[in-house]
Amino acid sequence: MGTVGNLARLAGMVRPPYSRKRWIGCHFLSTLTNLTKLSLRNNQISDLKPLSALTSLSVLWLHNNQIADLNPLSTLTSLSVLWLHNNQIADLNPLSRLTSLTNLTLNNNQIADLKPLSALTSLSVLSLHNNQIADLKPLSTLTSLSVLWLNNNQIADLKPLSTLTSLSVLSLNNNHIASLIPLSTLTNLTELYIGNNSSLTDQTCPVKPESICGFVPFPI
Repeated sequence: MGTVGNLARLAGMVRPPYSRKRWIGCHFLSTLTNLTKLSLRNNQISDLKPLSALTSLSVLWLHNNQIADLNPLSTLTSLSVLWLHNNQIADLNPLSRLTSLTNLTLNNNQIADLKPLSALTSLSVLSLHNNQIADLKPLSTLTSLSVLWLNNNQIADLKPLSTLTSLSVLSLNNNHIASLIPLSTLTNLTELYIGNNSSLTDQTCPVKPESICGFVPFPI
């Protein structure tokens, strides 16, 4: 039951968003090349090969599955929304060509290397909490970001975020941050969450008004 090609067996659980109708005969997905929105969330999918021909997709929801290999998604260059949280993903290289993405969720995976995301300069929303991330340098080019979630990682150095001046929401709970000074350039922030950073001794909010800073972790 781990392949999209066998999704006929999951017909009761797989359905397109914005519709109450259920998919029947999902093994024919690879032929539905005019699809623009597709939800396959909450299944046991691991093989995405049948999706590689669906190049008209703009919205794809694949969260809560067993996905590790993203290579079949590399052809889906029309995607603007891609949700991949709660999977088994470590390698983001196949996403590097998806430069139309504006909304990407990758929380609760096994990600350490963010380099493939550096070209995704149209991103406005990015969720990466609960991974193995320490190096934020690849994010420094993503200057269109308005919302960035990085809770529960291994982050100490915030300097790469200083260029992200469009950010309005930034969450950094449960990391290894010692200094908030690099965030002083982020004057458009309206919400900043920085709780449970044990190395942080100075809890002065780096931006005004200070009321936007949350030193108590915000629930994910």
